[in-house]
Amino acid sequence: MRTSSTPLPSRSSRSPASGAAAFSTGFPVFFHWLALIAFAGIAIFASLQWNAPLLVLALFVPVLGIVSWLWSLWSLRRLRLEVKLGQSRAFPEETIDVSMALTNHKWLPLPWVSLELDLPYRLVIGKRAPSRFVCERWHWATAIGGGQGLRWRQSLKCLMRGEYRLGPARVRTGDPFGLYPVERIDSLNLNLLVYPKVVPVDLGKLNLTGLAGERAVPKTIYEDSSRTMGARDYRIGDPFKRVHWKASARRGELQARVYESTTSLSTVLVLDVAGFGGCEREDDFELAVTAAASLAAAISGTGSPVGLSLFPGREVVLPASASRDRLLDILEALARVEPVTRPLERGAIERLAGSLMPGAVAVVVTGAVSTGLLSLVMELRHQDQFPVVLLVGVASAPGEVAGAPVLPVRSEADLTGGAKGNRG
Repeated sequence: MRTSSTPLPSRSSRSPASGAAAFSTGFPVFFHWLALIAFAGIAIFASLQWNAPLLVLALFVPVLGIVSWLWSLWSLRRLRLEVKLGQSRAFPEETIDVSMALTNHKWLPLPWVSLELDLPYRLVIGKRAPSRFVCERWHWATAIGGGQGLRWRQSLKCLMRGEYRLGPARVRTGDPFGLYPVERIDSLNLNLLVYPKVVPVDLGKLNLTGLAGERAVPKTIYEDSSRTMGARDYRIGDPFKRVHWKASARRGELQARVYESTTSLSTVLVLDVAGFGGCEREDDFELAVTAAASLAAAISGTGSPVGLSLFPGREVVLPASASRDRLLDILEALARVEPVTRPLERGAIERLAGSLMPGAVAVVVTGAVSTGLLSLVMELRHQDQFPVVLLVGVASAPGEVAGAPVLPVRSEADLTGGAKGNRG
């Protein structure tokens, strides 16, 4: 449990009260109905005996119980708690601000208020929780006057990628004597997405420098409009911008530009989420996600198109694009991905290979050389793609798999070439 200092009071504007239901967390034994009957009997006896001290004591205790009960009954009414995140996206090791405001929209003061906010265990601790019922919790204790508002800010360090929902929040208060504590649980609509870790990739060390350039192919698939290799006669249907005016002036008739026959490489990162035995190799799987995210950032930084495919399980296919939005789409998909135990199926392999353009480079990130991986590589080669296998967390890696080169990745140093990583 994490405890913060008591927040300092500050005035805040009035706003509608929260509609969350409250419930009692205890009932003192001395104010049970049997105890009240006993006190009433003592009061009658004291009045008959003209015993003033005993009569005052017998009446004071029930009055105290009634006042405390009424105070507690009103304590949670028009008491509002607001929690806001400074940002809804973050990178690992990044600290975000969590702003909180507690406002008492009634005249009745609250001598004590206890606040608790549940936080995802994986987000705060940096590893999976031993049980889905385990969570971390922030706790604050304060007091608030009538018509007063408290505002404070807490720093939250994000330690692991993922999609998280913060809350619920528990507000506990009551009468000044603590005889009738009451509690309210507020469900908060606070979603936080933590991107995967991104480290600077040394494409040269990985022998992937071709991913940032072009590959000449025997058959023209694309034409590079920035490289003119000659001219030809103008044909009906050629765009006006293709007219080669200098050549047309020399020949005396319209000439069209002929561009170089090259294929701009588009790269698709394929993450085999079934190649890590479910959650048995969590560290290797996180390294694979880091490798995919880092490669996507490095390739996108060169201006080359990059895409992502997640197989099997919940299949995600993001076509290759050179836009900045595509990189953000890839990071968001990798932030949500989880390992599965279902192997690659033939239908998924065919869909993946069919979604890639001819001449594309497919970087398959996996943690094991399986039958499904062999089928995937052979299908990619059959579809005129260029598969490259990143084998993560394997002590002894083969030189190639079904004719595709294998690049072993055992740590982040294999990606960075020894450079220190950052969040990109």
